[in-house]
Amino acid sequence: MGIVSDFANGTPDISKVAGFLESCDTQFWKGTVVGVAVTLLLTSDTVKSAVFGTLGGVMDTFRKEKEDK
Repeated sequence: MGIVSDFANGTPDISKVAGFLESCDTQFWKGTVVGVAVTLLLTSDTVKSAVFGTLGGVMDTFRKEKEDK
């Protein structure tokens, strides 16, 4: 793949990159967004603690509502 080797050599051709990005369909971009989100979730301690803290709070709220009934 020419684009990858150009990047590896430190000489990317902007017109090739732009053409590649324009040719990608929506499934590619959806996969990219999901991949970035999963990577961020699995590698960032700040994001993990925020997400799990929120989920823990929601689960705790449901548990308290169930116990009150």
